[in-house]
Amino acid sequence: MLKTLLVFLFSPNVDSYINAISYAYENMGIEAIKLIHIKGTETGITDSEASNISSKIWGRLGDLSSRFSGVYKQINEQLLKRELIPIEYSNLKRELYQVIKSQKNTKWIVDLTTAPKRPSIDVFAVCLALGIESVYTFELKPKYDPNRSDDFLYHVLNETDYSYTCLSKTDPVRNSQSSLLRKSYLLWYVGAISLVVMLISLIVFITIGPESSFIQGLNLTAAVVGLISPAFALVDQKRRV
Repeated sequence: MLKTLLVFLFSPNVDSYINAISYAYENMGIEAIKLIHIKGTETGITDSEASNISSKIWGRLGDLSSRFSGVYKQINEQLLKRELIPIEYSNLKRELYQVIKSQKNTKWIVDLTTAPKRPSIDVFAVCLALGIESVYTFELKPKYDPNRSDDFLYHVLNETDYSYTCLSKTDPVRNSQSSLLRKSYLLWYVGAISLVVMLISLIVFITIGPESSFIQGLNLTAAVVGLISPAFALVDQKRRV
């Protein structure tokens, strides 16, 4: 299965992308990179800026591979599947789905390191809807100094100087998913009870007849289940908040 990194472009700071790509290559075994330019966002970049950033990323990698070798040289020589793909913000889900659909048998890893808050939330939500949970962001802990850019590159950083966080595994997201799962289980329980009552009613109706007091009792039970289920779900939800 081909591991492909989707890097969303939002910032002209090339080193942010270099660090994220270097980490993903060395620790996740990525084999291809696709740069994604979201068009039509207030906090986004223009087409020409996206093209310029893309060129600078590969140029920076080439420069670093000649000066420092190591991971940069490996990336520059081995990750040759590189693309810059424009996506309309208004059609984010559909067009991102098309990107994913175009390359089968792929493990997708999404990087939102440079994304502002609103676009990152939108992209993250779309990724979850498409079944992609490997959504990451590279956080540099020391304050970045553009005058000393080489001092903040991946190969000189200690593990305590950065984090590469999977957003779907953060506590707020996990708590939300857990809450949704509990509600899902509750709906399954209610549905199962209703189905059992319905099947018993049908069997008795066929074998005994509609005037049976047992049938009338089952109908009453089904009605009660239908009435109390929403209330029970609401009480359970409030109790768990």
